[in-house]
Amino acid sequence: MCLLRQAHLIAFVARVPEPVCTWESPHPVEIASIFRSGLESPAVWVCRNEDDANTIKKGVNQIAAGQLLGYPACCIDALQQDNADLEDALVRGWTRQFGYDPERIAQAWHEDRKVRIEFEPKAAHRVPRTFASFPFVQHNACESCLGHGDTPTAALNSVYRNLVAESDPALCDYWLPSQAFKKKTSKGQLR
Repeated sequence: MCLLRQAHLIAFVARVPEPVCTWESPHPVEIASIFRSGLESPAVWVCRNEDDANTIKKGVNQIAAGQLLGYPACCIDALQQDNADLEDALVRGWTRQFGYDPERIAQAWHEDRKVRIEFEPKAAHRVPRTFASFPFVQHNACESCLGHGDTPTAALNSVYRNLVAESDPALCDYWLPSQAFKKKTSKGQLR
């Protein structure tokens, strides 16, 4: 039974998800808000039902989009922590350069001035590990999901792998050996 033949897919263009900040910034809100402005760029969305499509067309935030896409809550939370860490680094860098004057910082930000930011994103280490371990998912796995065992991301990867295998066995056969090669060359051994 082919899953794709049973699904009616709705494709459309809508805005990218709005950033959402679930954390309390240790910095003045007037300064932190400068770095929280949303993107206005479009994205292509594909949905299985009209309700999800209508929700997305009205505009969704990053958390709602992650939930609609079936991403594990632990991975959505990890992304929020990554965003909080980035915001903290941005505010520290910009206040070091321009002081605590929100108008001065905002003007420099909109003029696309350059500032040295001291930041090592935790996600930078998770991205290649996610791709190597879970080649069929479309989100960055959290540290917990990158552990061994039956994690939420591992389960989602299996569902997507089975979907690809059912709809295009040749693509699945091609994709899996290329991922095994990447795992072997990046880690020295297969996982």
